[in-house]
Amino acid sequence: MSFLQIEEADDWLRHGNPWEKARPEFMLPVHFYGSVEHTEAGTKWINTQVVLALPYDTPVPGYLNNTVNTMRLWSARAPNDFNLRDFNVGDYIQAVLDRNLAENISRVLYPNDNVSDQACFLSGNRSSLFQKHLFSSHKAHT
Repeated sequence: MSFLQIEEADDWLRHGNPWEKARPEFMLPVHFYGSVEHTEAGTKWINTQVVLALPYDTPVPGYLNNTVNTMRLWSARAPNDFNLRDFNVGDYIQAVLDRNLAENISRVLYPNDNVSDQACFLSGNRSSLFQKHLFSSHKAHT
């Protein structure tokens, strides 16, 4: 008998969460990849891939007090859900690829770190790094 932990998918948000409120007014762009360009005017981060970080707020009431805190969770979204040009030439997978890659960042909170980079674009290690960058980058904007 193996005593290893086995993960199973649980679509617990299939019907939504009545306490969770999407906050699109606080959505922020998060940049990945790219390069740094040094000019006389300053330094720029260029040629990046942009993912939108959409916050969701959930009230968390305190125990035996009048305090309610807010827990903010983040979801990754693509700037464009659908590429009509790719779709019109018959490349249906490419038409939604950017959306799927962006959403994969927050699809699974603790991905398996043993998946190699060759096995998928967003391996476990890379996915964890992307998640940390997505979840913490909003602090730079506040």
